[in-house]
Amino acid sequence: MKKNIIYGVLFFLIVLAGSFSFYIYYQESYFSIDERLVSITVDNDYWTASNVKVTVEYKNEDIPIGGYSFDGGKTWQFSNEYEVEENQRLEIVLKTETGRKSEIIPYAVSNIDKQAPEILVDNVIYVAQGSRFNFEDKYSVVDLDSGIKGSVTVKPNWIDTSDLATYQVEISASDKALNSNAKTMVVEVVDPNDPLLSEQNPDVEIRVQGVKLSETRLSLVKGTNTKVEAIIRPSNATNKNVVWTSSNESVATVDQTGNITALEAGMATITATTQDGNKSSDIRLVVTDRKIEVEKIELDRVSDTVTSDFDDIVLTATISPENATDTKITWNSSNPNVAVVVNGVVTVRGEGVTNLTATTSNGKVATYTLTVVDSYTYQEKEVTTFTGDLMGYTIKIYKNGVDITSDVTAITSPFVARNDYKAPEIEISIANHNALQDGELSFNYKTRKLVATK
Repeated sequence: MKKNIIYGVLFFLIVLAGSFSFYIYYQESYFSIDERLVSITVDNDYWTASNVKVTVEYKNEDIPIGGYSFDGGKTWQFSNEYEVEENQRLEIVLKTETGRKSEIIPYAVSNIDKQAPEILVDNVIYVAQGSRFNFEDKYSVVDLDSGIKGSVTVKPNWIDTSDLATYQVEISASDKALNSNAKTMVVEVVDPNDPLLSEQNPDVEIRVQGVKLSETRLSLVKGTNTKVEAIIRPSNATNKNVVWTSSNESVATVDQTGNITALEAGMATITATTQDGNKSSDIRLVVTDRKIEVEKIELDRVSDTVTSDFDDIVLTATISPENATDTKITWNSSNPNVAVVVNGVVTVRGEGVTNLTATTSNGKVATYTLTVVDSYTYQEKEVTTFTGDLMGYTIKIYKNGVDITSDVTAITSPFVARNDYKAPEIEISIANHNALQDGELSFNYKTRKLVATK
């Protein structure tokens, strides 16, 4: 009797195990993958030169997965990890250890990297006249160095250091995810003995002369943040470190990189103080509960006419209303060969006319017109014989106080006097001198016709 019971129990267990195995086999043979149980993740830390890693998991633990395909079932692998390129489209298929493969699940890998490249460069770079200049020594791109390769362009990609001049250079960087960034630097060619050149004085500490912030007033909506730059003068100062502080940390805080976070509605003063020299500059910050659009922007100057040796011109922009949220201003010059503008500071470069514009983030524009002319003067000198008799006159011509007579080819009005042999003085007769009236003289200088006055 006992044997019959034991045999019955064993038979029941065998039937139960067989039924369960058949159930599992049936499920694995004919299951259809449930997309809701599929988990697809992209490992952003796995960036190689061009690839990332995709991991696929099926969350139904009752059905073991025996194969993975990422190309619609053309090739199979046991690993659930796969390297893909940015913007690649996948056709993911899973199958059980003994069963049929499932339907295809499409998956697109797009815009994995959200961070734009960071361009590190000084706002102003001083270069010795006549020296060799390499742009790559003057900037770095952080995002590209991390392995997410992209491209960098520099315009212009070459500058002439033979003459004292100022150039505005734009550096643009983008990564494989099409995130991009741009930054402008000013390259100023100066005399090799200029103390601003740390290259000429490698063992001498270059002291900080001042600091200016990229914004003078700022308005933010509560809960937002923005970054402000501290511009040190001179740009090659030995110690460029600054300490950032907020006068009202309940309204806004600032970290030691210049990143400002708006916390509550109110007002605060953000200050950057240099470690060297204790120089400081402030930003007046207004935090609002809602976004307030800029309605108008005005400049403190409308137009000027200056000579090419004129010192820098500082433009001040006023935004209305004062509590506008986004007070960021973009500066631009229509003719950089005449003048460039960086954060409102205008540097004259050559003759001509340029329109300098200040544009707000919402498109409001204020324009300043600058005309640059060269100042030419001349001087007369009597020429006498050693007996004392008056023979005539000579004329010397100056450009901004510098004698340029030897480069003048001819005087064209009110008389004609040639200078074919590049003489340091141009001779005219007594009769020609009498024709010169009102102190104005026309002459040809380097193929251009110009006017000089006494």
